[in-house]
Amino acid sequence: MASEEELVARAKAVWEESEVAMEKSMGMSQNVVVAMSVTMGILMVLCLVAAVWLVVKSRQKDTSTSDQISGVQKAEQEEMERRNILAEVYGHEASAADAFEDGLGDLELSGADLDKAWATLQHDAGHEDDEEEEE
Repeated sequence: MASEEELVARAKAVWEESEVAMEKSMGMSQNVVVAMSVTMGILMVLCLVAAVWLVVKSRQKDTSTSDQISGVQKAEQEEMERRNILAEVYGHEASAADAFEDGLGDLELSGADLDKAWATLQHDAGHEDDEEEEE
């Protein structure tokens, strides 16, 4: 029987032969394989981080865009409510803005009529100034 030292020496020789055989079959050492595996793992993690970052960024953009759209829609809705209230107050079926615009469209004044209206406005403004001075 072989001694313990001979068995250890034989095991080391077999181990070295297997490493040499693996290097020949793969064309690279075990250290290179480990280094490549670690590098690939790091690249995978970086890709996942980049993907998560892009998703978060796109959701923020979508949220800000939808906030802007909802703000515009809210402003339009408030304007429509205001027009409806004015239409109810003045008893018009159409919106107040439409009624106002229709009224201006029918208005045709000559130069003399415009001068007379301007003089009336100035006269009224003068009386308002006098009333403020008396108080």
